[in-house]
Amino acid sequence: MTPVLLPSCSNVGCDAPLRFLRRFQMFQVLLRAVAAIGQNFFGPLSRLRFNSLHHRNNLLFVVGRLRNRLPDDELVQVRRGALLHDIGKMGVPDQILLKPGPLNDEEWAIMRRHPSYAYEMLAPIVYLHPALDIPYCHHEKWDGTGYPRGLAGDQIPLSARLFAVVDVWDALCSDRPYRAAWPPEKVTAHIRSLSGTHFDPQAVTGFLALLNGSTPD
Repeated sequence: MTPVLLPSCSNVGCDAPLRFLRRFQMFQVLLRAVAAIGQNFFGPLSRLRFNSLHHRNNLLFVVGRLRNRLPDDELVQVRRGALLHDIGKMGVPDQILLKPGPLNDEEWAIMRRHPSYAYEMLAPIVYLHPALDIPYCHHEKWDGTGYPRGLAGDQIPLSARLFAVVDVWDALCSDRPYRAAWPPEKVTAHIRSLSGTHFDPQAVTGFLALLNGSTPD
């Protein structure tokens, strides 16, 4: 198995490298177990601090509403990708991940590495390859200004384009350490305003129709 590289935290005042090493070692043990027995391990992982139960349940609620719109095999991969979308944040120091205020430029640079960390962590698991698009690409933007690779338009996998809208919707609807949840009308207006820049316009149309219980054109 390819070892996962630990992020450097020397520039952000990290004084507990052993804690991060243990966290990554724990995850690599899980990887080996999954590779050996081929069983589902998403439940335990999704309860870790970096991917809250509330956030996970909201995302899975929307995924569940896709059940009649996607083939079963695709839905399975979307569900797996949704559960693991922020697994790379295991590599982000706690003082950045849990900071109660805005991140500075240096901290943002570290935070933006988490999709790449996710890819490095999950790529050794062959049967998860079809689910990698969401953890690796859900922060790419339609106009090419996203990360980690600056993909644009149809270069971004469809599942990641759809999930990006869902992820931002739930994040804005939820309380965070640095701000209160937005009202639903404000969230909807914000998502509409990002159609064609941050988001695939068709993904926005389809998602909002899904929320309203209607069928997109």
